[in-house]
Amino acid sequence: IKQQALCPFKAFAEWRLHAHELEKTSPGLRTKDRGNIVHKTLELLWAQLRDHASLVAMGWTELDTLIYQSIEEAFNLPSNSRSTYKQYITLEKQRIHKLISQWLQIEKERTPFKVITHEKAAQITLNQLSLSIRIDRIDELPDGKKLIIDYKTGKNNEISSWLGERPEEPQLPLYSLLDPHNTVGITFAQIAPGEHGFKGISRYSLDIAGIKLVSEIKKITALSWEEQLTQWKTILTQLSNDFCQGIAKVDPKDMVKTCLWCTLKPLCRINEEIMYDADNSFN
Repeated sequence: IKQQALCPFKAFAEWRLHAHELEKTSPGLRTKDRGNIVHKTLELLWAQLRDHASLVAMGWTELDTLIYQSIEEAFNLPSNSRSTYKQYITLEKQRIHKLISQWLQIEKERTPFKVITHEKAAQITLNQLSLSIRIDRIDELPDGKKLIIDYKTGKNNEISSWLGERPEEPQLPLYSLLDPHNTVGITFAQIAPGEHGFKGISRYSLDIAGIKLVSEIKKITALSWEEQLTQWKTILTQLSNDFCQGIAKVDPKDMVKTCLWCTLKPLCRINEEIMYDADNSFN
């Protein structure tokens, strides 16, 4: 769905032709590896803590030990056992420890909640397209309703990426459709150096800094949470229909942003098309 929104050809090439860039080897951990380790560390932490009350009640020394133990366990998983320098790994563990320690201070400031699931695998069907998804985290709020959280270890993640006919980050809008009656909010959990906090929207006030009401977001045209869910369902269903119908034209949403890091340019030949159009404009 994300690829179809960004560029129909990208979705076709990656999911039907299985065209992908060959992985490049590099020293140290890849950005993806770092993100996965943070995700796993938080999963292990909340498996022990379980709720806001336990986090607040735990002394700093005990919590600090739990953070270190979770980081060690995350690094020891086979998927994270890439060979690299010992000193580098030590520094990376210290970096992650600092990130998560700062993040948990933000979690402490929240109203009570329970973490009811982490890395939840699920299936969702949009007309003919069945999608396998994995939700980073779902919190249960005091009234029994759910807040869906997506961890982000990079920067510049914005609510605007969920909006429009071609949302750049459709994952959370998609997740909200799994249980629309009980889900009252979706949010990024930004865990990056110098940029910690929530960025999300909700049906009603959750008293969480960074999570706003639908009516407070200027770019949102929906008048209510329920109307926003309806819009997302319509938009995401249309994107899934486009993919199933084989719509695969070279049509990047934003040529600068969409094409900047895309590795499919030799296949779609968009640069040649631009040069051809430029030549014709002078003739």
